Amino acid sequence: MKIFLLCIPVLLILNSCSTDSDVDQAVASKNYDSASTSQSVLPENLANKMDLTGKLYFEQLHQYSQRNQLPKSVGELSEEISIISKSIGNISLSDNSVIHFTDEIIESILLDPDNIMIAMVTNSTLSQNVKDSLINFLQTLNNQRALDFKFNYDFIVDYENEIIADSTIVEDEKDTLLTVTSISRYSLYSEVKRRDRDWETSVGSKIKSKTRFSNGEMAIVLIIALLPQII
Repeated sequence: MKIFLLCIPVLLILNSCSTDSDVDQAVASKNYDSASTSQSVLPENLANKMDLTGKLYFEQLHQYSQRNQLPKSVGELSEEISIISKSIGNISLSDNSVIHFTDEIIESILLDPDNIMIAMVTNSTLSQNVKDSLINFLQTLNNQRALDFKFNYDFIVDYENEIIADSTIVEDEKDTLLTVTSISRYSLYSEVKRRDRDWETSVGSKIKSKTRFSNGEMAIVLIIALLPQII
């Protein structure tokens, strides 16, 4: 895989606390049950030959999450991405250099994920049809990131099957696309798993989680931030 480091331009809520009540606990329980149901779907897809990359990525995220709570600020998310990026570089993308992520870079992705992603893909040396395919995939995934994990899992696997069956895409570019999709599956699953754990803690302690980021947002930022190491 080839490296294309992109100079990302710098673009320039926490939820309010609510009082404890039986109603709050019931709502938390309902959301927790929904997240648990989503996790009955495992993230792997062995038909994707690059699945191991996503699995190794997930293991690094899991180890990090055991030591740290969900990021609640751009700085915390930036630190997590930098650490995970270095781990992935050492484990499975060793021929690629590691990017140092600043708060400004992560903030720019948060503010405009579509255009940052499009710029990264456009400035790669992927063939034009593969660029178009990858952009369409990532835009769709970003738009539906908050949906149930099973829905996104099915969407990603369907796309992977199309890529695998497409004889017009050269093997090197197939590997690139399948690496992105593998990391996407495991990244979304990891966020669901961590939020599920937060709900469990929230229900037990009657303390509502105050994570700044919306569902799926951290996963999408992680995926886009890692693109220069993949494409």
